[in-house]
Amino acid sequence: KYYEEALKLYESVSDERNRALALVSLAVLALDFNNSADFQRYYEESKKAYQNSSEYRELAILDYNYSQFLITQLKYDEALSYSSKALEEIKQSGDKVSEGLILRGMGLAQYLAKHPQQAMSTYEKALALAEESAD
Repeated sequence: KYYEEALKLYESVSDERNRALALVSLAVLALDFNNSADFQRYYEESKKAYQNSSEYRELAILDYNYSQFLITQLKYDEALSYSSKALEEIKQSGDKVSEGLILRGMGLAQYLAKHPQQAMSTYEKALALAEESAD
């Protein structure tokens, strides 16, 4: 409810950046509540809002969330594609913590897609980033 109210306020003052952030938050909430239709709608609106954007972290998180959604739909290869895209985007942002989270999600998709060796390698990279970030 409050995110939707914020979304309307950002739209009324033409604040596209915060509108996009509210859309991402709504997409995540829909994903958390297993509401596929709303998730896909907010995801598509978010992608449009970030079109031609250089906010790589937000784009990466959005694509990561879509990969997680695809895992719930048992579409592991497609989830890997979105995880790879998210990984490329997050590397451009320099956010090592989120990079580790994306690698963890990618490892899960690899494991579920029956690529256990790849998954182990990916998990090891995620662990290394987590240990590096803890310092």
